[in-house]
Amino acid sequence: MKAMAPARGKIPLPALFPALCALFFSACDALNNPIKEDIEYNLSFTPVTTGEALAEAITGLPPGGSGVFTLVDDITLSGPLAVDGKTVALEGYSGRTVRVSRGPGYTGKLFTVPSGGSLVLGGGRNRGRGTLVLDGESAATADPLIEVIGGSLTLNSGAELRNNDRPGANGGGVAVDGGTFTMTGGTVSGNKANNGGGVHVTGGGAFTMTGGTISGNTASNDGGGASVDHGTFTMYGGNITGNTVTVYSAGGLALNAGTFTIYGGSISGNIARNNGGGVMLTGYELYSGYIPAARGRLTMYGGSISRNTSANGSGGGIVLQGNVEFTLYGGTISGNKANSGYGGGIFFNDGDSRFTMEGGTVSGNMASGYSSRGGGVYVKNSDDSFTMNGGTIGENTADNGNGVYFNDGAFTMGGSGAVLPGNVVYLPSGKMITVTGALNPPGGIAAVIKSEITASGTPLVTGSPTPADVGKFRYNDAGTLLDDTTSGAGKIP
Repeated sequence: MKAMAPARGKIPLPALFPALCALFFSACDALNNPIKEDIEYNLSFTPVTTGEALAEAITGLPPGGSGVFTLVDDITLSGPLAVDGKTVALEGYSGRTVRVSRGPGYTGKLFTVPSGGSLVLGGGRNRGRGTLVLDGESAATADPLIEVIGGSLTLNSGAELRNNDRPGANGGGVAVDGGTFTMTGGTVSGNKANNGGGVHVTGGGAFTMTGGTISGNTASNDGGGASVDHGTFTMYGGNITGNTVTVYSAGGLALNAGTFTIYGGSISGNIARNNGGGVMLTGYELYSGYIPAARGRLTMYGGSISRNTSANGSGGGIVLQGNVEFTLYGGTISGNKANSGYGGGIFFNDGDSRFTMEGGTVSGNMASGYSSRGGGVYVKNSDDSFTMNGGTIGENTADNGNGVYFNDGAFTMGGSGAVLPGNVVYLPSGKMITVTGALNPPGGIAAVIKSEITASGTPLVTGSPTPADVGKFRYNDAGTLLDDTTSGAGKIP
């Protein structure tokens, strides 16, 4: 009998057997050896399993070259790895947490990034979606985890810089001198330093934060989360939260003779033992003699500074330490607390500080303690100035001047700015609010004023306001109008 031919388009089962076996054993091999699978099917995957191998890989890159290296196992380093004139990206292997730490007897930095070099951590694709941790293991050291000297560092999601203890020096996790640090994700946590527990930027360096978290860091002097000394910090997103200063000021961020611009993100839940639970802004040489330097500048378009605490001082949210300018266009300063003094939201400490409010809100802040003053804002010195053209101040708490306590200097109002009813402006003897333009506050009331002097006819509003503008102020309560019968002034009735 003639054998039947197989149907057209079908392969006999015996012929498939070798191919099925090969596929089976290949799959088993891939499961047992995922590194081999990645080498074969992901050409961009370069596995690294030891510190020596990573050092050789970086050294082997040509000048101007770049490489992406995926750490498969924990590694230790016996010396700093320099990313010099090259671009190096490091990531953790998918599904794993991979640590880089110091080897036995080594206490120095893990990486240096000189001018022309670029180090990128985390943000891996495919098999690089694990977690990469640079771990100082809480051992005392003279160095940060990463030192950037004119080069560029980028921290992405999937990367952590943690537990580096750097007593007596600046920048526990990252120290930037004249270079750039860009944080799009990841975390900087559990680090310690003299200034800038997590991050310190100096020498004209630039720090840009669009995401990620700086948390649980500690500084003894200033800047529990970060400090920027003669540099710039631009914040679009991310969180600086839960950091601490144990001796002085600025639980979240210290900015000295630099520029801070905030568009989004939050600075929250930080604690300073002294002033500035959230932010300290100064234009003095804090770290090399307390003398005037470049004017410090803070501009806020959005984001929030909230729930920060000055444990034994003033300025729960922000302290303006002198020779500074702060302009608020948007965002919120809320829920901050000064436990032992003045300015639950904002405190003017040293002189020549200027605060201009064009928008945003200062709300729900508290100054507590004996005879507390300025729940929202406290203006202290003769050469300080507070200009309020927009925004609102409301729902703040203090014994005196729960909205604004105007101790000295200049306080001007115009436009749509308003201290909302329920909060008041307190004026000591001889102090007045100066009206600089037509007032159009929401609800029709620019401020309720209380004053140390209560005699009828005492002027409280000046600057040649119109009778209509005087009519937008109240005395002692929201129902009592000021006397506007004298041209150019508003007086106690």
